[in-house]
Amino acid sequence: MWFYEIYLFILEKPFLSLPYLLILGLLAGCCSIAFFPSHTTTTTATQIRDRGQRGVPVRRPAVPRSWRRRAPHLPCRGGGEGGGSMKDVVGSPGTWSGMSLRVSQCVFAGASVVAMASAYGFPNYTAFCYLIASMGLQLLWSFGLACLDIYSLQTKRDLHNPVLVSLFVVGDWVTAILSFAAASASAGVTILFERDVHFCRMYPQLSCGRYELSVILAFITWSFIATSAVSMFWLLASL
Repeated sequence: MWFYEIYLFILEKPFLSLPYLLILGLLAGCCSIAFFPSHTTTTTATQIRDRGQRGVPVRRPAVPRSWRRRAPHLPCRGGGEGGGSMKDVVGSPGTWSGMSLRVSQCVFAGASVVAMASAYGFPNYTAFCYLIASMGLQLLWSFGLACLDIYSLQTKRDLHNPVLVSLFVVGDWVTAILSFAAASASAGVTILFERDVHFCRMYPQLSCGRYELSVILAFITWSFIATSAVSMFWLLASL
């Protein structure tokens, strides 16, 4: 079965098994931060007054540095006051655009895997096995982040945590690099079969059309994940 062959291929290649472990660890970290945020205790004005009446030494909370210097209010496009929020960045986590990007990545990555897995003879070529392994990793990562975006939209929880965005940046750039490398390698093998050695004419049983379709879908997936990677990096630099 093709799934078992891909599983053996991943186990035999340490450079592929390590990204899977990294992505699984990043997903676990993102879920733990998103679902179980750390709560910090704050001292209210009522608590300070009660402590002062009981004679307890009062330690007033320090004013955050961001409160000391406020940026001037600039007119926005809508005519109101206040600058634009970083949630307006395309692909920002916890927004409709971010969820749309993640769902698109899942759909095209899954379609690429299905197109390649249904082609005859793909396990005989390392580049095609690498493409399925990379698109499977992309599907796993994008599906996890799509679930986080749906959860954030339903619960109105803000995912613009510097630690959480840092995990998003690492995962997006790792999967983007692997997806681009797999798509480029598979495209090279497909062009070799079509234009140079003419294997597609000599061996009609080869599903060259499905090879091409899978490569095209992989490049579309990479374009979406590259957009998310750039957006996450821009968002992290602005936090």
